[in-house]
Amino acid sequence: MLGYAGKILLIDLTHKKSKTENLPESFCAKYIGGNGFSIRLLHDHTPPKVDPLGPENALVFAVGPFAGTMVPTSGKYIVQAKSPLTGLMGESVSSGMWGQNLKRAGYDAAIILGKSESPTYIFIDDDAVHFREAKDLWGKDALQTGQLIQEKIGDENVSVASIGPAGERLVKFANIANDKYRQAGRTGMGAVMGSKNLKAVAARGSKKV
Repeated sequence: MLGYAGKILLIDLTHKKSKTENLPESFCAKYIGGNGFSIRLLHDHTPPKVDPLGPENALVFAVGPFAGTMVPTSGKYIVQAKSPLTGLMGESVSSGMWGQNLKRAGYDAAIILGKSESPTYIFIDDDAVHFREAKDLWGKDALQTGQLIQEKIGDENVSVASIGPAGERLVKFANIANDKYRQAGRTGMGAVMGSKNLKAVAARGSKKV
């Protein structure tokens, strides 16, 4: 499947577990990637009438078939969940290196379910998924959080998507920031992260697309 990693990453924050599922070629042909993937996966993993700020609201990150390549304007990712702002499907888009790192780590999408008991950040490092304490990051703004996580990991090329105090406080229009100055700024996806006690998702990928 040219352009696709062929895998979806499922992350269970409640139990600190993760697993992968294969992505059929027929699914890719039907939904293409990015927005198409995230709408379908949100539909499949979020129960009807779910509370947008409840643990059952799936948070879906997805990229398209050109992510991780040199195709112009391909360095984007989509994040979707039920929106706390509208009560409807929430969609937000950002650029930068985060989506490319997710693809190069081997995934076309990551679905985050459940809620952590305490502040946590996730580090997706190729085939490994790490759950790390983020109590010392809680209260930091998104820019500080990204820099501190890079220092903790020891790699300034790690891409970090994080929230600041607005997301922590469940402000319904809170955004997600990545790669310092990029923003997934619509429909309150940062509040969904905050409701899951999820401070950030860091990604590093070394695989070829």
